[in-house]
Formats: sequence, C-alpha cells, structure tokens
Amino acid sequence: MNLFFSINQNFRKGKYYIIIGLAIIALVLAATEFIHQYRGIPYEDLTRDPNAISLKPKYIGFVSQIGIFFWFGAVSICLLGSMLLKRLAGDGMNIQYLRFFCFFSFVLGVDDVFMLHDESAHRGVNEQVVYIIYMLSFGYFILKFWKLVFKTNFNLIFIAGFLLAASIFMDTFYSSDFIIEDGFKLSGIVFWFLYFLDTSISFITLAVKNRLS
Repeated sequence: MNLFFSINQNFRKGKYYIIIGLAIIALVLAATEFIHQYRGIPYEDLTRDPNAISLKPKYIGFVSQIGIFFWFGAVSICLLGSMLLKRLAGDGMNIQYLRFFCFFSFVLGVDDVFMLHDESAHRGVNEQVVYIIYMLSFGYFILKFWKLVFKTNFNLIFIAGFLLAASIFMDTFYSSDFIIEDGFKLSGIVFWFLYFLDTSISFITLAVKNRLS
C-alpha cells in the first residue's frame, strides 16, 4: 500500500515532465513522418547516425561535434538557471536574460547541426544576411541588458563574440583555412558556454543569499 501511494505521489509530482517528454517525442516523430511523406526521404536517412549512413570514419566532424556539445550545454545551463531563479526569486531581469540566451544558443546550435545558414544560401538568401541577423540580435540584447552584463564576468562573452565573429570573417574571406576558421569557432563556443556557466552560478548564488538574508 505504501509503495502504491509512493508511486502515485511520484507520478503526480512528475506528470508535467512526462507530458513534456511525450510531447517532444511526438513532435520529433511527427516531423520525421512529415519529411518522409513530403520529401520522400527514407526513414533510415532520418533516424540513423550520419556517419553510419555515409560509412565515414568516426572521427569525421570531430571538432564540429565537440562544438555542438558546448552549444547545447549552454542551452541546458541557461534553461536550468532560469528555472531555479524562477523558484528562488520570481520573475526578474536575470531570468529574462537567461531565457533569451537559452533560446538564442538553441537557435545557433540548431543552425550548426543542420547547417541552416548554408541551406539558406542554396535557397537564394545570402548566408551573410543570416550572420548579420545573428550579430544584430546579439548586439541588441547585449545593449538591452548592458547594466546586467557588466555585473557578470563579461570579458568571457566578449571573447566569445570576438572569436565567433573571427570565424565568420575567415569563412567569408578565407574559406580554405579550415583549421583557423573552425578553431576560432570552437574557441568561441567554449567561451560562450563558460560565460553562461559562470553567469548562471553567480545569479543563483546571489538569489540564494538574498533569500537567506
């Protein structure tokens, strides 16, 4: 009886996460089915690992794959940080800041995974336009939250921005120098991740201190 009660209580507490998990799974599978039906792409091309399909060695895309880990690490940190701050301090500028960069990091990560900026070029949209939109979005929110930014370890985010901009510059004008271009890119992503790791910890620590005082 106690076990049944415990399971029931646990289910009640976690039901929203179960619903969210099922919704995400359903969305991914529905998108897979839509692409299969609409574009005629075989299921295995949509579900299997790219290297398994192409029969390429496992080290192919090594640096790019590491960068993706850090993109979505930043997404997770910003999401978790904003959720903890919501419980500790309610709505506030810190939460808005982390929420925006959670979304922005997600967009950049998805772009990196699926090479959306390259796809836009194939559809007649200059990929430089995509880069400009990203840079303007980044600049706008840095200015919007500038007072907050300068209370954080802001040198990390500016280093990240500089390195990512350098990667774009190399891609535009010296596209054959892959190690330099992708080296700048990976370095920028790592500093981006470290900035939001440090910022989330600082925000949460401050919220805990304010709550205890």
